[in-house]
Amino acid sequence: MAFPQIADTTDDEEGSTAASTHTISFPATVDAEDLLVAVAGFGVGSQITTWPSPWTKIGDYEMAGNESTMSVAYMEAVGDEDATTFELSFDGGASRRALVLYRITGWESSLPPEVSTIATGTSTAPDPASLTASWGSADNLWIEFMCGESGGTNMTTQSTGFSTPDNSAEDGTGTGGAAVCWASDENATATLDADAMVSSASEPWMAGMIVIAPTGAAAAAAGGQLVMGRRLVG
Repeated sequence: MAFPQIADTTDDEEGSTAASTHTISFPATVDAEDLLVAVAGFGVGSQITTWPSPWTKIGDYEMAGNESTMSVAYMEAVGDEDATTFELSFDGGASRRALVLYRITGWESSLPPEVSTIATGTSTAPDPASLTASWGSADNLWIEFMCGESGGTNMTTQSTGFSTPDNSAEDGTGTGGAAVCWASDENATATLDADAMVSSASEPWMAGMIVIAPTGAAAAAAGGQLVMGRRLVG
């Protein structure tokens, strides 16, 4: 097996005009069977998002105090999405947005990405909850992310073992805006309990992790179950 790779990311922000329907751009190059994962932050709370087919929404999450909403979704690419757009909408009024979209290769298409419980708090130390991959140990790709309530919030220090933070997805409007910051880690463990990140401002936040299985993980997991479940005769 080999670790899945983040082949490309697209940062999509709207800091000047609040809207209830947002036009999001796909990466310039998208190949068939690529995994696309999106983390979106909005500057208003208590929202229910609607992702168009073939997107699968993993969940909508709310910041303590109803300051912001975050949504996570994924899809398997057909291959004709290059530089096209899709519409992401939500109920409950208009908002600005910050969104990061990952294009990932080398993943196991029979094992959808999994997301941790979303932690919330108010501090400069967003701390994602631990996450256990249901398929077990493999060359797993882990992505940690945080959503701050202000458009100018950055992740200044990533969790131990993770890559340099990417703070590109922010609407830049301050309070009432949104920012999505992230970092990644290639780690063959089945369970990862990352330590806290460090953010640039003490404010309400949401933090979590995504784990993505490598090609071949499903067969390896099934093989391990058969070996463990065999009956020994003698």
